[in-house]
Amino acid sequence: MQKIIPLLFILLLGVVGCDVQRGRFSTMGNSYCTFLSNIGGIDIVDGFGAKPANTTNTDEQNLLYILIVGPSVEVHGSSSHSSNDKYFTTLDYSWNTEKGPFAVSIRWNRQTDVVAMGKREFIRAKGNVFVVRLDAGGEIASQQLANLGSHESFSEVLKHIQQQLPNDQLISSLRLYKA
Repeated sequence: MQKIIPLLFILLLGVVGCDVQRGRFSTMGNSYCTFLSNIGGIDIVDGFGAKPANTTNTDEQNLLYILIVGPSVEVHGSSSHSSNDKYFTTLDYSWNTEKGPFAVSIRWNRQTDVVAMGKREFIRAKGNVFVVRLDAGGEIASQQLANLGSHESFSEVLKHIQQQLPNDQLISSLRLYKA
């Protein structure tokens, strides 16, 4: 019986470990801070880069900074959801408004390090900051900005984006909600 228990434990670890995150990065979670305006906020996805098997150091860091902004409309509720599959992290956001639902989905392939939003794809290594805009018709426009450090706060992210887009009146007007 004592010989069977270690074997069962190894088999259990093998079964549980089959669905773990893979790729060049693993995500731990995300944090979202809304704007004072009706639709939008900043999402920060944190995690760590893949380490060699013999390393236990997991230097947790912010991997993606995403600013999402939509048209100024009356919001009747909002939701967000994230999932981390074997190679993909997906972030879904939706708002119910008097004009109907608005939604955006962002998908990061952690193996190829490509972030897809709307009809565009970006190589995350070229910039870990993204701006996603929804217009009144529900169309998605996205752009990639220069990299930020690995431990930036929401206010530092907003300041960085405002500095990168100094002539954008909407971006300049954004203020974070502070509870």
